[in-house]
Amino acid sequence: MQSNGDISGTPTSAGVFSTAVEVKDSSPTPQVAAGSVTVPIENKPVFLTYSDLPLAQLNEPYQKTIEVVGGASPYSMSISSGALPAGLTLDPASGLISGTPTQYGNFISFTITVTDASTPPQSTWSNYRVSVVPNLFFQTRSLPDGAKDVGYPGDIHAAGGRTPYTMRLVAGALPPGLSFYTTHEATGWLPIQGLPTATGRFDFTLEATESSTLHTVVRQDFSILVNTRLLLNTTSLPGALEGQSYDYALSASDGVPPYNWFVLFCSGVKFGCVPGLSLDAATGHLSGIPAEEFSTTYFLSLRDSSNPPQEVRKNLLLKVIGLLRMTSSLPPLAVGTPVQIQLAASGGTPPLTWSIASGNLPSGLTFDPPTARIMGTPTAVESQSFEVKVTDSGTTFPQNLQQPLSLSILASPGRNDSIATATHLSNGTFRASISPADDASGTTVPDNDYYAVTANPGAIITVDINADRLSPASPMDSVIEILDTSGTRLSSCDYYSISGGFFSPCMNDDNPYASTLDSRLFFLVPGTPGGPPVTFYVRVLDWSGMARPDFLYTITISGAN
Repeated sequence: MQSNGDISGTPTSAGVFSTAVEVKDSSPTPQVAAGSVTVPIENKPVFLTYSDLPLAQLNEPYQKTIEVVGGASPYSMSISSGALPAGLTLDPASGLISGTPTQYGNFISFTITVTDASTPPQSTWSNYRVSVVPNLFFQTRSLPDGAKDVGYPGDIHAAGGRTPYTMRLVAGALPPGLSFYTTHEATGWLPIQGLPTATGRFDFTLEATESSTLHTVVRQDFSILVNTRLLLNTTSLPGALEGQSYDYALSASDGVPPYNWFVLFCSGVKFGCVPGLSLDAATGHLSGIPAEEFSTTYFLSLRDSSNPPQEVRKNLLLKVIGLLRMTSSLPPLAVGTPVQIQLAASGGTPPLTWSIASGNLPSGLTFDPPTARIMGTPTAVESQSFEVKVTDSGTTFPQNLQQPLSLSILASPGRNDSIATATHLSNGTFRASISPADDASGTTVPDNDYYAVTANPGAIITVDINADRLSPASPMDSVIEILDTSGTRLSSCDYYSISGGFFSPCMNDDNPYASTLDSRLFFLVPGTPGGPPVTFYVRVLDWSGMARPDFLYTITISGAN
């Protein structure tokens, strides 16, 4: 207590403390008064300071004291749940964790409870965790193969002990062109950089040292095998012919045989790879019988037997030339009616050369070789058979075709207003008309024209109606529909082109990609390519449903047999 009455200092124990106090003034005859003062001292709550404990290292002595604050000493501590790492113990009185860890592990958790000497005793607990790291070792035991003049993909990792690490080459040498990238060496990561400039096996030994009191030093032998660089030598694929056997061996060299060949995917006008061809993974032979005309790019992968495998990728175009086909059937014609039939061909290599090889056309009709058109006005009822020859310009697969045709000139061709009476057409452009069902009586019954077409499965058939674009224009607002033999509408059509299987029902009014009332559909013939031909039917009608006679139009078929 100070002379001015202040009580100050730091209590060292808890309790209630009393003391006698006397006060005297400064008068000539001092006055004195006496009394007592009571001071209660309470304990602060006891608690454990908490933090993750420092790393321990296997077989290295370890010490860490758990600190207690508040309460009244002496304290008593114990492990109330979990367990210390093997080899470590807790001193109950001092809170010292000490010993030499005998087993490593990450984030080993335990709970410490402390009880003080207060009356009544205070108690609290806290969770702790500690990791015991192993002694220094090389995590990397082997290194991948390299390839001459190719960036090397390997690196070396060390772990355990305490960072920072130091590493050094103590024997042998890296392959020429390679070096260690030492920026991360202290963390235990030692990348190998560069391009090997020589082939062969290169052996070397690395030494690593860690920074604990043990200063553990370890050594590890390594080997790098540098192989020749894998090469895919094929730069192009020879063309193929539809229906003709094809066998081409892709070429590879260097690297480490045996090789593995893969087709990653194919991309072209049609999705997928050429139907009928396959790639042998072991030999690299692309072989089979292409089932249809096709043009696609093969995205190829070649891998060798290195460890890990080297891989080379290359894109190669394969073009399958279609077999030469031409118009195979002609509709009957009416005597005295002007005719213009555009013969058509598919497959082969353009340009094409046309001629009449034998026989005669009906009277009044002529053939124009440059345009492949039969034109004129038939003058007599008759039937004539003849052969049309078409020759392509191919050099690798030169083709020519002589197609027998017959053409009947009738007084009246009859009607084709049902599937049963459908007019058979193949490739070409043909003139026709929509007119009432009974022209003689004038009954206004809407007309429908039906055409039978045969094509190979997987073929893309174009059906194009031209009326609005005629000169002079026909008032017909055409509609086309593609049906099967039972009259059911098919569904594998597209309004623009066949692309990736995005098909819609096979009916179209106006061509959405042209300013016209005319109609167009692209039809993917159902079935497996290479299978038997498929016959389908094209129905043509006028959108208005009115029966106005002689709405002229042309129908163009391409892609059929």
